[in-house]
Amino acid sequence: MQYHDVCCLGKQAQRLLQQVPRERVKFILLDDMKKDTRSTWLEILDFLGLDDDGRTIFPVKNRAKVVKLKALTLLNKTYASFIQRLALNPLGTGFLTFLNKLNIQECSRPPLPLEFRQELLEAFYDDICLLEEIIGRDLSSWKNLTESYPAKRSL
Repeated sequence: MQYHDVCCLGKQAQRLLQQVPRERVKFILLDDMKKDTRSTWLEILDFLGLDDDGRTIFPVKNRAKVVKLKALTLLNKTYASFIQRLALNPLGTGFLTFLNKLNIQECSRPPLPLEFRQELLEAFYDDICLLEEIIGRDLSSWKNLTESYPAKRSL
């Protein structure tokens, strides 16, 4: 896996703590944000020494998206490339942006195939254990293939 070193959060956290005192670092898990966004937000504000801003609504940013018509995307890219080469755009950039927005639909992210999850778990298991130790949290749900899938765990 080419991204292995970048994705080893335990090793990343370890390197961070070699440079920055532990009391100046707050580890935030996306799992916590999803489970109880408000409480996690309050913990972050407290860590930063900031007052509660009263926020209770936390809109999701950068949701998973899917292209409706791949041909339209290709046409849009071809048009943009052609216009760029001519160094003019009679319709302005808004038209292409408008077409892109029409052609994209938010969707739920499909689960990773079990075999790929198994491969990821084997690649990152030791690093997950290291991260557990560093942040003092139980990350057994990260190491559990059966949590989302009705399959037998082999690790």
